[in-house]
Amino acid sequence: NFGMINNAYIRAYDADAPVGTADLAKYDLSEDYSTNTGVNMGSLYRHNGEWKMNAVGQGFDGGLAALCGNFGIATE
Repeated sequence: NFGMINNAYIRAYDADAPVGTADLAKYDLSEDYSTNTGVNMGSLYRHNGEWKMNAVGQGFDGGLAALCGNFGIATE
């Protein structure tokens, strides 16, 4: 479960930006998901030609299969 992971996060960054200015967005996984075995932390998408990042923070019991099922993807 995610309670066993320290400092889990996702981030979007500009690889060409100067050091210390690269982060465009960051989402830290809080202790709210310590018992979950799957987490949708966020989504990355393009809108009007620009990259966007949306923090989701949705926990799942049942691991990757449960997360995939949320998107209508069968894992069997």
